[in-house]
Amino acid sequence: MLVQIHISNLITIETLQLEFSSGTTVITGETGAGKSILIDAIELALGARATDNLVRAGKEKADISLTFDIRSIPEAKAWLKSYEIDHDNECILRRTISHDGKSRSYINGMPITLQPLREFSEYLMDIHGQHEHQSLLRPDKQRELLDRYASHEKLCIEVETVAHTIQSLSSEIVVLQKQSEELNSRSDYLKFQLQELTELNLSPDEFSALDLEHKQLSHAGELLENLTYTLDCLADNENANVLKLLHQAIHAMENVQRVDPKISAWIESLKNAVINVSDTENELHRYLESTELDPDRLQFIEERISKMFNLAR
Repeated sequence: MLVQIHISNLITIETLQLEFSSGTTVITGETGAGKSILIDAIELALGARATDNLVRAGKEKADISLTFDIRSIPEAKAWLKSYEIDHDNECILRRTISHDGKSRSYINGMPITLQPLREFSEYLMDIHGQHEHQSLLRPDKQRELLDRYASHEKLCIEVETVAHTIQSLSSEIVVLQKQSEELNSRSDYLKFQLQELTELNLSPDEFSALDLEHKQLSHAGELLENLTYTLDCLADNENANVLKLLHQAIHAMENVQRVDPKISAWIESLKNAVINVSDTENELHRYLESTELDPDRLQFIEERISKMFNLAR
């Protein structure tokens, strides 16, 4: 016995139980004898789509079971093992369909969805005339049968091995090509960055010098205003300035220098102050002469510092 069929409450069938022997089984009969219903029932158990008009009138659900002897079907055994389904050389497909069209499928009592059920069913049965389970229409099945007929099983294994090797090498080539493209892209980017650094032509300590000059130029107006005022206080104000007042103080103290020897030391200190103030005045004049409002130079420095920051990032 290869397959046993049990059907209950399907359309016009109340209960039906059949057994098919191994090999090819032909179902014949007059028109209306119920051949299509039997085939439909088998297809439903094998994963065909269920509708709400399949349950026998007055019944809540229909039940279809197919029992297969799979001891000579190694592909089916391997599939069941991959899904961790116990079989003991026997496989029971069961499909229950409720009156609202909902259904449940089981393989050896384990619930299963339709897609893997249909996949598994291809190892069990071909129904000629119903394309859904007719593996002979599949090119890979046709090729397999032709190779078996020509006794090319060994050659097929060799070709399959070579094909897998080619696929593996092709995948490796794609990966290496991608890596090569990434390396070339990285190389081009680094060359571009190196070119930018070369064109910038930085000199040692240039940034520090530019940073200081930028501060001076960006605050040139404030510098000129305050340093001019300082010079005015030190020497340029004709009415009152530090140097003029220091000279007046020295002259006053020289008038009484003979009275107390200590006054000579004070006079000397004031003369040193005059020297320091004069030196500061000269330095301020030179600084002001070299400092000017130069917006073009300021813009150039800002652009160059900006380039430095961009390349630093």
